[in-house]
Amino acid sequence: MFEIEDVQGKWFNVKNGLRVTTDQPTSFQTRIILMGSSQIFGQEVPDDQTAASHLQRLLNREFPNRFKVENWGLVAINSRQQLERLKKAQIDAGAIVLFCGKSLDSYYGLLEKNVLGYSPYALPADISRMSWFGHFAHEARAKLPFLAMFRLFNQIQSQALPAHLSIEQEKNALLALVSKTYGWNEFQAAQYVTSRRAHFVNVEMPLLYDYPKQTDYRNKLLTNPVLFPLEFSEAHELARPHFHKTIEELKGLGVPSKDISPRFIEATKDKEVFLDPGHFNHVGAEAIAESLNGLVRQIAFGSPQRLVRHKGASQAFGRLPEPERFSLSRLDENNTVYVALEKRYQLYHKDNGYFAIPEGLGYVWWKGVTVTDLPGVLVAPSRKALVDQLLIHYQSEPQS
Repeated sequence: MFEIEDVQGKWFNVKNGLRVTTDQPTSFQTRIILMGSSQIFGQEVPDDQTAASHLQRLLNREFPNRFKVENWGLVAINSRQQLERLKKAQIDAGAIVLFCGKSLDSYYGLLEKNVLGYSPYALPADISRMSWFGHFAHEARAKLPFLAMFRLFNQIQSQALPAHLSIEQEKNALLALVSKTYGWNEFQAAQYVTSRRAHFVNVEMPLLYDYPKQTDYRNKLLTNPVLFPLEFSEAHELARPHFHKTIEELKGLGVPSKDISPRFIEATKDKEVFLDPGHFNHVGAEAIAESLNGLVRQIAFGSPQRLVRHKGASQAFGRLPEPERFSLSRLDENNTVYVALEKRYQLYHKDNGYFAIPEGLGYVWWKGVTVTDLPGVLVAPSRKALVDQLLIHYQSEPQS
């Protein structure tokens, strides 16, 4: 899990790893923790124009010294990384956690075959899609992950869907895995928060694609590859019905969920608030805050939230027991190739087969996920045969 360093400036500040939220009261009763990715972090606007700062001012007007809003957003993170970050927030009783997002789960999971989330230092899963300049830009992005080079890197990658999504079996297996993983992360987050007698809501955030009617300006944003990878919209559409089903399953397990997109779209339909398909200006941030304000009021003055329990979750999501794992380095601890392979693959023995699972796919043992159809998975009848396959793949891949 990467973190952002503290920054001090006139318009943009990060303190103790958090984007600064302005107008926070010196005394308060309830913390409101906004957890999400770049839409919450708000790198496009000054400190006082983030959704968190707008929400703080809205609450101050009606409930002075009652609520303190904290911006725990971080650029480019998915639900798994939000869960990791949540555990650093020291949730106290009565706090309200708004767990915002889901779009990056589909982006990383489907396009990069990576449910673990973004790292500025990791090569994309499909490095064959990168030119020599792509490798150069990647190295620069690792050093300047939140600056212009990030968008330059988007521009120089292929804008077409990757090859594995054109193979029906691989696409379906990956869609099942991504939605199962997303749901499990959300459930664990809800369980973690409610076990501390705090409130949790899964918040679905709006994207530019959600408008039923697009203007000329919005169409220019949607077709500009420098601003956003064009294949993002296709990944989003592929994942949408699967995530909808997962969210309904979460509700059945007692995890509250609220889609603020309809309210946001209605409030901004005659305004131009997006700067690219996923990020908005100060007016858009204010509209987000107004949507979240109603949600906070409903939670704060409603019935106490019940504890989200683990019972039934594994069955509902079809989480299967993890098979036996084995190690290559035990065969030869001095073999640097074996050590490198263990960093790239999870190695399992299940039934009569031996499996090498690319590390980025995370936990793959779910009911409804055909593991052998997942892209990059290697299967062999014996350990030796699997090792031989791994060595062939290793020798044929560019080394980072």
